[in-house]
Parts: sequence; C-alpha cells; structure tokens
Amino acid sequence: MVSWSEGSSSSWDDDSVTSHLPWTISCYEWSGIAHELSSRCMHLEPCLRQVAFQSTDTGRCFLACAKEKAEEKCCYLEWIDPEWSDAMQFCIGQLWRMHDKENEDRIRDNLKLGEENFKIIGEKRRMEEELRFFKLDFEKMVADKEEAISQLGSARLAMSDLKEEIEKKKLADHSSTNLY
Repeated sequence: MVSWSEGSSSSWDDDSVTSHLPWTISCYEWSGIAHELSSRCMHLEPCLRQVAFQSTDTGRCFLACAKEKAEEKCCYLEWIDPEWSDAMQFCIGQLWRMHDKENEDRIRDNLKLGEENFKIIGEKRRMEEELRFFKLDFEKMVADKEEAISQLGSARLAMSDLKEEIEKKKLADHSSTNLY
C-alpha cells in the first residue's frame, strides 16, 4: 500500500537533486503516469510512478520524470514512502550484500572456468598442431615406402633381366663349349 505521509520529499532545488535515479522494478500496484497527483517534474508534466530496487531504498515508491528518452529526463525525484527503519535498512542491506557476494562468487567461478577453458583450448591447439605434423610425417613415410616399393620392383625387374641375361650367356657359353 502506498504511504502518503508528510515525510515525502521532492527534488526541485539543485542541492537535493539526485543525479542518479535508483534502479526500479515493475510493480502492478504502483506504476504508470500519476495524472491524478499534483506532483510535476521540472518539465511541469505529470510524473511516473516507480518502485526503487537499489540499496536500502529497495521497495520504496517514488515519482520521477516520465520522459522516455534518457537524455530528455530531468532529475526530478519525489519519495512517496518514508525511509525504512534502521532495522529494515540493515536487513535490506544484508540481502544486497548476500546478492552481491553471490554475484562475485559466480563471476569468480566463471573466470576460473574461463581460464580452464583457455588452457584446454591451448592444449587442443597444441594437439592439433602435433597431429598436423604427425600426418605430414605419416604422409612422408607412406610416400617414402611407396618409393622404396617402386625401387624394389625396379630392382627385381633389373635382377630378373640380369638373371635372364646370365642364363642366356650361360646357354650361349654352354652351347659354344659343346660345339668344340
């Protein structure tokens, strides 16, 4: 429920202007343009109802400039709800610290996983490079073996030819010795 206490304040003068409006969260009970309220931003237009979702102001309703483009927005901020009690601010602060710690832990874990992935990718690249050299060596070995087989075949043919020639010479020598 919206609290319309006298503790609400608006940010008209430069001393109290918040240069950064709080982050917000959607709320079906407190949203939209507040046409029925007398509050007007520095553009003298009706304000937008919003609910803070940042630090110890989380859950507090406020009014702000309704312009859609960030560069057109003025810094008007009027808190509708009073500040939370010290105990409530402490509890909300604790929740945000727990949230921030979870995020930090998640980021730390993601960084660790990223570093491990980087190492694994490096190892994979090294193995791929070794495989590439292995394939080149294997192709060279196969080519050398094929060349050796080809040379062996040529040598066998040459030896076969030589054996044939020797046989012919033997026969020729044998037949010439038989003639005498």
